[in-house]
Amino acid sequence: MAAIAYAYDEQLTQKTHTGDTDWTDVPDSVIADVDITDSALYLLVVNCKVSIDSGTNKLGVRVVHGTVPTVFPGSQEIYEIQDDGWYDYVYAKEFTASALDGENIIKCQFATLDNDARTVKIEQITMTAFKVDGLAPGDYFYAEDDDVAAPVPLTTSFVDFAKVTFTPSNTNDEWLLLYTVSFTPGDASNQTEARLRRDGSEAIPTEVALQVSLEGEDTGNSVVCGLSRAYTLSAAEHVFAVQARHDAGVASVHNYSAVAAIRLNAFQNFATFWNADAVVMAVADTPEEVGNIEPTIAPVNSDVFVFGSAVLDVTSTNTTGRLFVQVGGITSPVGRDDNDSFQSFDSTDEGPMITVQRLSSQSGALDIDLDAQASATIGVEDRSLVAFSAELVAAPEPPAAASLPEYGQIRTAIGDPPVYGATILRS
Repeated sequence: MAAIAYAYDEQLTQKTHTGDTDWTDVPDSVIADVDITDSALYLLVVNCKVSIDSGTNKLGVRVVHGTVPTVFPGSQEIYEIQDDGWYDYVYAKEFTASALDGENIIKCQFATLDNDARTVKIEQITMTAFKVDGLAPGDYFYAEDDDVAAPVPLTTSFVDFAKVTFTPSNTNDEWLLLYTVSFTPGDASNQTEARLRRDGSEAIPTEVALQVSLEGEDTGNSVVCGLSRAYTLSAAEHVFAVQARHDAGVASVHNYSAVAAIRLNAFQNFATFWNADAVVMAVADTPEEVGNIEPTIAPVNSDVFVFGSAVLDVTSTNTTGRLFVQVGGITSPVGRDDNDSFQSFDSTDEGPMITVQRLSSQSGALDIDLDAQASATIGVEDRSLVAFSAELVAAPEPPAAASLPEYGQIRTAIGDPPVYGATILRS
């Protein structure tokens, strides 16, 4: 059975770097050039956790390609974090593969940018390049807004940036929506907010979800974050837009955003969970299930991709939260629950937490749960869990070709006399 082609690499154990302020390849974190098909269209999704052993110095993380590394636009995060905290990073980018040798190598790089005595840390790296031109027309849509060369100032009202418009062929099909955004705060003490809007107008959204809100902390930061969720859509036109604003003070700027939509019904097996309501953590620092997939996905010897996403709704500074997936009661990937996904700068922060992974060669029923924990009894909201097999739904058999009359006769309509000597054109 046909499956979506993809290239994948994961490096789950913690990697560190110190001693200089140079951008450095993360050891072993690479998608090889030979794993990418020349001239094909891909959706790249990179997810990891990052930290630095300082609350006053900046870490860097980015995604590059080619033998002479070229930075993917909007992927570069520069972050003065909160007190040695950990943060989830997610980046999405559509690209057309180069036909030049070596140009399709994809790597993750990291750096400690302003103090060579500090140590930058990265772990739980997954890089997936989905070959999306292998999906049928109408099963995938994408849009981006690249303002890296000339960042666009935000206002105190939400403004659309990356925006995708499409009309599903079927009613009640399920879709995975993923967005990523990069912004630079204009004021260290005010909030920058981003969210995903569905339909409606910029001023009056039909529905908004997956909203993040982050205090600036340092105006030299360039934050890269994002979230995902499952949608059930009608066969009407839909518009999904990444929106952003700042609440006061010097304007923050938009660097980059992207939004991707994938029709889950295109895959042989899939399952989804979504609930916007907050689940208040009953006990601090104790894991709790915040979502699960029902009915259970049951692939047949297929790789399975899992996207888990939620927002930590904090009420004080230095509040931490973490998000992870369990498969059959066991954390996956191993170690995903060792460190946090977010640590708050301000009591009004809404912290993005996201995990993206592959389960290799799965068969039979999978029990997949979304778990979270926090350092306080606070809410975890906008909870989404999506799993889908690499196997695609089998394409319908084409109709049998009609038999031609003997001796090369062609009848132009039923009952017409045969035409002799006609030329048969084949496309």
